[in-house]
Amino acid sequence: MIRVTAVTDKGGVAKIGEHVTVSYAVAGVADLPIAELLYVWVSLPGGGQLDLFFNRETGLFVADKINKSGSGGNEFVRVNVNDVNVPTAR
Repeated sequence: MIRVTAVTDKGGVAKIGEHVTVSYAVAGVADLPIAELLYVWVSLPGGGQLDLFFNRETGLFVADKINKSGSGGNEFVRVNVNDVNVPTAR
């Protein structure tokens, strides 16, 4: 089940089931280009969460595993997806 928990003219937040939350935002700062941001966090068995962040304009993708205390964690992926070569189907 998907439950929308917040909606604004700049984005929104939705819960998907019990363990997944998704946030979408359009943000601009000063004269920088407007960025579309996607943020997903998933609660993990035993506590903690998996955080996924994607900036559509820059191509930055980051994945973090956050401790169950929420006070720290490990960033285990940071990549610019524009720099990744994806094989094409033949």
